Amino acid sequence: MQKILNDFSVPAVFAGFITFLVGISVSAVLVIEAAQTLGASTEQITSWFWALGLAIGLSGLLLSWKFKYPVATSWSTAGLALILATGSGYSLNEAIGAFLVCGVLTAALVFLGIFQRVLSYIPQSLTSAMLAGVLLKFGISLFASMQNEWAFILSLLAAYILSKRFWPRYSIVITVIAGIALCPLFLKFSMPAIQIAMAKPVWVSPVFSSSAILGLALPLFVINMASQYLPGLAMIKSYGYQPHTNSLVGWIGVSQTILAPFGAFSVCLAAISAAVSLDDQVHPDPKRRYIAGISC
Repeated sequence: MQKILNDFSVPAVFAGFITFLVGISVSAVLVIEAAQTLGASTEQITSWFWALGLAIGLSGLLLSWKFKYPVATSWSTAGLALILATGSGYSLNEAIGAFLVCGVLTAALVFLGIFQRVLSYIPQSLTSAMLAGVLLKFGISLFASMQNEWAFILSLLAAYILSKRFWPRYSIVITVIAGIALCPLFLKFSMPAIQIAMAKPVWVSPVFSSSAILGLALPLFVINMASQYLPGLAMIKSYGYQPHTNSLVGWIGVSQTILAPFGAFSVCLAAISAAVSLDDQVHPDPKRRYIAGISC
């Protein structure tokens, strides 16, 4: 605890918060839609967020603390797309069984050393290319959005470029604050009515069917590995860290397995949002950036 206090820095805490914000805001609505596709009630949808938040928060916090580099975890947006595309063919109980099987497969293959052996045959250039492919669509969609919201996007680009030039350690924070401030000026925006209440976990008994395992669990496992774990590990390596692959992937898989009956459909390494916590703007000393992972 004393070391954490000694390594504490405001930019690192902000970077962790932005990592969290980016990770959940992009696809949170898809979590609701995916759960509804499977027939989940409002209470069960709330339980999904409870389980996902707990699994993502605890796994990222404990792994960042243990290995002393930022470990950001998230759910899989590609996995949500799979559920939205195929989920109507399964009951909620069958889907929960598939999520549990996916978590067990992830943990088992890693702790048995199979994942590490397979990974050794995949060149770093290929995983970096996969990461670039994920990033490409974000870059393209930015300029596609300029057709309708050019003033808003150019203002944010200007805020980022100027802050990156003069206050690089706070550039992401400044850009987010600028976005919040400019949103009512450039976009149709109204504050919705919000009712705050404690989330309650709802247990859903898993049902293991061959169709759900073959059609949902196995594809979800492959998607998690290809679109989240491999790019996530490549992201950590690109900033000079040597990720503890077996421990990271294995324990994240365990967290998904434990909380799958409550709605943790997917818990993975973050790829895109993780860069915010790994960059030198968090702290010039790479050994102190893990605070961003704990904060996230």
